[in-house]
Amino acid sequence: MVNKSILAMTLALTTMAVTSFAEQPAANKYRAILQSGNFLVEYGDAYFTKTIAAANDMRMERSSYKVKGGGLVGLAVGIGGKGKKDYPDTLYKAGKYYKFESKKKATMATWNQLKDPCLDPAGGWNYAQYALAVPEEFFALCNYDPFRFESDVMVVPKFVGSSKELIDKKEYDCDKYVMAMRSQTGAVMSETNYLYYYDDGELIFVKKIFKKNGTEYPMNEFIVKKITNEVPPETFAIPKGCKVYAVGIGDMNDLIEQPVLVEEY
Repeated sequence: MVNKSILAMTLALTTMAVTSFAEQPAANKYRAILQSGNFLVEYGDAYFTKTIAAANDMRMERSSYKVKGGGLVGLAVGIGGKGKKDYPDTLYKAGKYYKFESKKKATMATWNQLKDPCLDPAGGWNYAQYALAVPEEFFALCNYDPFRFESDVMVVPKFVGSSKELIDKKEYDCDKYVMAMRSQTGAVMSETNYLYYYDDGELIFVKKIFKKNGTEYPMNEFIVKKITNEVPPETFAIPKGCKVYAVGIGDMNDLIEQPVLVEEY
């Protein structure tokens, strides 16, 4: 006769093993959204929201900050101080990159100008493409993004297990992914751990931790506010009244500090 206590323990351990080595079912939902090329992601904290959006070969990146009084403002100055920022920091569409100084002024560079050695490094154009990529912290759910750094394209963190974690007296499902840096002999030199916390099937929190020689170094963490494939068309609109100037490439207009107006909305 089978001892019931031993059977119960065996079943419990089996259940734990199944739970520990399977991703949350919602992971595939988010993976499908982020790899579809049509998505809107919002993440940050109580005071900051970063938005990355993609649709129809267009990309948009926006940063908004919550300030005293409850308003949201962006990185640029002069957007009113109240209400959500309604224009991008960086935009890509029709082969052109736009960097916005304000709602009324932007600078534009074509895709083939980004590697022009005459571009002023202080303009940040070498980062314009990468600012539009799915954030590194989501790499485990998005194994390819043409806007990433080239060295990141083939780097995909591996799922190593799932667990229950208690944070502030609340229990969350936590999926763990690891990206290992190995030596030429295959030995692990360091690891980057990505922890995805789920509540009732929704991804709500992400942590990034660097680990070396047994010591963990917290790198980044944020709240996941939204991941959806519903992207409003106006997300990629250039604001009415905005003047767009051509990026300077060391020509005469640069020298006399008179940028060329190329688009007006």
